Amino acid sequence: MALSSEALLAALRSATSSSTTSSYQAEETVMKLAKKNDRAVLRFDITAANYVGRNVKVSHDVLVDILKPHEVLKLVEPLCPEENVSRLFRRMR
Repeated sequence: MALSSEALLAALRSATSSSTTSSYQAEETVMKLAKKNDRAVLRFDITAANYVGRNVKVSHDVLVDILKPHEVLKLVEPLCPEENVSRLFRRMR
């Protein structure tokens, strides 16, 4: 599965909004895999209360590309360099 990190980040920010950065406070978030115009999407349905106390529904659709098995086989984890750890011990008196 491949998706846009920017679109996912926008949906997650809406779901975790605080009253200091947004005009509503998220109360419930439902994420589900759905189909829209013959495309797979991750749908975020966010139920929130605005500053007046009224319920607000916000939806985000994040396009998802489902990878074929041969495409998945081409994926490899990135190589990480060996860790360089040094320890310094003080003398105990």
